[in-house]
Amino acid sequence: MAERARGSSSAVTRLGSAREHGGARGPASSSRRWSFGELLCVGALVGVAVAAAVAGRLGELPVMVALAIVTPRLVVTDVSEHRLPNPLVVFAALGLLLACCLDWLLTGSLDVVAIVIGVLVGAVLLLCSVLGGLGMGDVKLGAVLAAAAALVHPSLPALLVFLAVLFGGLQSIVVLACTRDRRRSIAFGPALLAGYWLPVTWLAVSGPV
Repeated sequence: MAERARGSSSAVTRLGSAREHGGARGPASSSRRWSFGELLCVGALVGVAVAAAVAGRLGELPVMVALAIVTPRLVVTDVSEHRLPNPLVVFAALGLLLACCLDWLLTGSLDVVAIVIGVLVGAVLLLCSVLGGLGMGDVKLGAVLAAAAALVHPSLPALLVFLAVLFGGLQSIVVLACTRDRRRSIAFGPALLAGYWLPVTWLAVSGPV
């Protein structure tokens, strides 16, 4: 009995630890094999990233490609499990770091404005998280996306936030209409990612900013 009690206690401890770090892994976690649909989305987004780079934003290519790779899995995981896995967000952050370095080499100056904007947006999202409106995954992803958008143009983070709030609000209305549950949480990660990719796609189509 003592051994069973210790085993149960250990299992509860592991479960609590898993929840603290983003929840226990589910079928849509970052370790699951990528589906054909996810790979197709990755290919399409990489194409958008390359087109945007050709349009004059070569320095931002590393972070665009990194985000293209992780976006489908982030969306699937957030919708199904309401979490944004740290390894995927860190991968995007590394792409952002590489993009900052490449942009520095190409232009001869570090884009401090983009870094500051990323920090400011992250701080605002952190405040929202403390007040209970967002998860920490949204905070980290939002900061990375804001800095990545600012590398393209200083005005894009404002558009990103506007679109994310718009899509998140529409999602909340749909969820409320379908469930009548005001306490039902929504996946905000897809709204953030859409707020980033829509302007980038427009850039790829229309040409240099």
